[in-house]
Amino acid sequence: TDVVMIGALASAREAGIYAAMVRLADLAVFGLTAANAITAPLISELYSTGRKAELQRLLTLSSRGVLAFTLAVSVVLVVGGKWIAGLFGPEFTSGVGALWILLAAQVVNAATGPVGYLMTMTGHQNAALVIQGLAAAINVGLNWLLIPLYGMAGAAIATATAIVFWNVAMFVYVNRQLGLRSMAF
Repeated sequence: TDVVMIGALASAREAGIYAAMVRLADLAVFGLTAANAITAPLISELYSTGRKAELQRLLTLSSRGVLAFTLAVSVVLVVGGKWIAGLFGPEFTSGVGALWILLAAQVVNAATGPVGYLMTMTGHQNAALVIQGLAAAINVGLNWLLIPLYGMAGAAIATATAIVFWNVAMFVYVNRQLGLRSMAF
């Protein structure tokens, strides 16, 4: 949504630069994607068999590993961001600020653990859908407001806000409704 909206509300040039920054930020959550492929079926099995203590241990260990990976990749992308973005062309260095904003959101994403899978694998998919719908509305609304004012940084702020919202909302839901803490801490 953010890439399409920046193309419509700003320019195709900014959309291209921003899209590259989104892809770079996605590298930070590669560990989350890999871990979720392993943990999702385990979440379902442990929950359905009532092994809550084992499920809690799985969540904590998974979240810690994912957060460590995400932080390591994020540090590399923050420290070397201008150089790495410059590999795409000198104009891409203008997107580094957006990259940093997106990375901050991905750290929150990693720190909250596999909350989306936890909700969908435990029969709480309807609540997850509502939270995701609200996050999508927040994303579109903030993109509409912030892109004309701040360009790529506005798109990054809007997207980061939506990512943080859905992860925190799902974390709170999981903690209250399931009695589980999916965070790395």
